[in-house]
Amino acid sequence: MMEPGKHVPMLINDAASMMRRKIKPNMPPYIQSILKYNNNLVDNWKKEVLDKIANGQGKIPAQHVYDEWLYYSTGCVIKEFIKNYDDGLLPRPTQEMVEKWKQTFSEVSVDDLIKMGPGLVSQAWKILMDENYIAKMYERYEKVYMKTDDPLEWRELCLDYPKLWNNDSSCVFWDQETYGEISEKVICVLKYGDVKPE
Repeated sequence: MMEPGKHVPMLINDAASMMRRKIKPNMPPYIQSILKYNNNLVDNWKKEVLDKIANGQGKIPAQHVYDEWLYYSTGCVIKEFIKNYDDGLLPRPTQEMVEKWKQTFSEVSVDDLIKMGPGLVSQAWKILMDENYIAKMYERYEKVYMKTDDPLEWRELCLDYPKLWNNDSSCVFWDQETYGEISEKVICVLKYGDVKPE
């Protein structure tokens, strides 16, 4: 069933307001700085993208708002990520380590995982998820962001590669169903694996 209101056109002013966060005077200074930066980024997104793609009534489809934000916000940071990666400042495990943990998570039961201990499971899973993240970022960079600095061209290229944005349900190591099953086991071990007093 379609979510109520999901496909209703939204005013771009409302879309931008939805992404901004109110800065309260009693917030810690670090949080205020982060929210101020993010709110400025939202303002730039509205000016550089939303104002230019809106229809004559100043609206865009509501279901496109967050996608449009992802295309823009990723473009604002990805070149710094790639630069640090290329400079060797984001260390990666050996291929043997990656294959070892991929095989382990592919084959073991939740009983085997809990016997490994939540600490080891957490570190091993992080190795694979970091690799998954780096692979996806590099693919986005090569197919979209290395080609242009224009946010409007970013979105056009992003629309050509919708699978680049399936963050939650895809993984470079497994198909969607297998990844879902394995991640569920891992999450359970990490959430319930440590014995604590009630």
